Amino acid sequence: RVGITWLYSACGKCNFCQRGNENLCGEARWTGKDVDGGYAEYMVISEDFAYPLPKSFSDSEAAPLLCAGVIGYRTLRLAEVIEF
Repeated sequence: RVGITWLYSACGKCNFCQRGNENLCGEARWTGKDVDGGYAEYMVISEDFAYPLPKSFSDSEAAPLLCAGVIGYRTLRLAEVIEF
């Protein structure tokens, strides 16, 4: 079981992608805007944008982590507060 965030895909080649800023990629595609299926039980997505969820997490516990939680995670990673 995996979760997906709002970022569905990015080119992986531009300067933004190479620096870990895929959300700024000019070719980024967004779940719910460019690609349907964000509320579906199943969806096809690249493994680069799919995140394994622990079995102990219910859907209602995991959902906020895939939105606001990703913002916090990204902030900590970019600020180099903790190692990833």
